[in-house]
Amino acid sequence: MTKILITGYSGFLATNLRKLLSDTQIVGLARGACSASTDRVYDNLNDLFDHEPYFDIVFHLASLIPYPTREYSDTEVWLSNFDLTKLLVDSYLSARFVFSSSISVYGGCNHEEISMKSACIPNSDYGKSKLFAENYIRANLNSYAIVRFSSIVGPEMKPLTFIPLIIRAARESNKITLWGDGSRLQNYIDVRDAAELLIALANTSQSLTTLGISRKYYSNLEVARIVSNYTRAIIKFKGEDNSKSVAFQYPSNLDGLGYSQKYTLDDTIKDMLK
Repeated sequence: MTKILITGYSGFLATNLRKLLSDTQIVGLARGACSASTDRVYDNLNDLFDHEPYFDIVFHLASLIPYPTREYSDTEVWLSNFDLTKLLVDSYLSARFVFSSSISVYGGCNHEEISMKSACIPNSDYGKSKLFAENYIRANLNSYAIVRFSSIVGPEMKPLTFIPLIIRAARESNKITLWGDGSRLQNYIDVRDAAELLIALANTSQSLTTLGISRKYYSNLEVARIVSNYTRAIIKFKGEDNSKSVAFQYPSNLDGLGYSQKYTLDDTIKDMLK
């Protein structure tokens, strides 16, 4: 039976990943106790290393992501995103290592459409810590997959980012307010597709770095219109939006992995509204 470690065990992505795994022995690493779980879950890294010397696959999904409403010190960000990665790599050198990274590694990249060939110029400690973690994995492991996710969205996600926030506004006030003219472009991947991609990357023998994105990107106005179609919320505009649009070239190295996107953004939002 395949023995698997999932870090960030109780998180949004890990919870959806666990639903897809069968005939496996799952061990978790979480920030807090998970008493309801039937899996063996550790909240102490030393205990994990003492009792679990080997894994076939490591899904390293744990991450500390600063949000405007949830700020962390630079030290906390680096400890969680780089130092933890280094310790896991050093402890499980023989495992297939699947790492959840972020498009934040591109940071201030000036390409109109980002591809795997675009330069990584992270402009935040979050992006820098993810890039350092990637580099450590590539330098020290023979079997790995690094996936740079865009915005992961789906049912039961916390209202911390654009889509769940406008869904909440539509429900509570029947109004969606967009900054600027709503033309800013973003890329979203359904959490269920993201989980399927992780499994595909675990099952290939290739060592690779790729993007966890959907084939289509959407303007904020297009997203708001999808939400409005289901809720009848009114869309209003306010001030200016100086945030940068994000567009990506779909990576060719996902071809042949047996992975294909199942959920459109319309599907995702419809399920989020249930």
